[in-house]
Amino acid sequence: MVEMIHAQANPTPLGLYAYAITNLLGNLYTINTRGISNGNLIIGMAISCGGLAQFMAGMWDFANSNTLGGTSFTIYGTFWMSYGLMHIPGLNSVTSYAGESADQLPNAMGIYFAMWFLISALFTPAFLRSSVVTFSMFVTLDLMWMFLMIASFTGSDATRKVGGWSGIVSCCLALYEGTCILYTSDVTPIRLPRPMMPFAAKSVDDTESDIKDKDGIPEVKYSA
Repeated sequence: MVEMIHAQANPTPLGLYAYAITNLLGNLYTINTRGISNGNLIIGMAISCGGLAQFMAGMWDFANSNTLGGTSFTIYGTFWMSYGLMHIPGLNSVTSYAGESADQLPNAMGIYFAMWFLISALFTPAFLRSSVVTFSMFVTLDLMWMFLMIASFTGSDATRKVGGWSGIVSCCLALYEGTCILYTSDVTPIRLPRPMMPFAAKSVDDTESDIKDKDGIPEVKYSA
């Protein structure tokens, strides 16, 4: 019996970076940075980086037996794909609300954001055993969806901007977490502080997986 260990690359930094820079761009438009009120430039980035890159990171996480990471990256990848697609004029999704049904668009967007607030709220407790940064990232993401939902229903510009700032905080946390995981000992001597949640204490069942996941690079064993 010969046992070989094959180290698989960790897709988590890719997923976090794709989430962070796409969502950061979107929220900078949300708060009208430098007077920008038309944020349609995000369409291409939403479909490619936020959508495709996150979706692929999710698929690779599934291959690494990471159900939580695979599910979260994949579902948020589909968000950005859907958001980008529905803002393409030729597909007539948002533009179909012109005319007599124009007053329905804010409520339709409010319900759309409510669905993502729901799924994010369900994800958040699942990260109680992760790092403080990751958990905080999801809490601020929840706030972003909640405020964007409320802003759509009420038409409050101030609430919309609060949602945008909440999203910006979430993106900054995602960039930091992604960098913490990317900076492994074989890449750089730089190590960033990465405090863990109190619930993340090791149990007997976790010991073996923690050893395999040293420096954030899962290892898969093959027997021959």
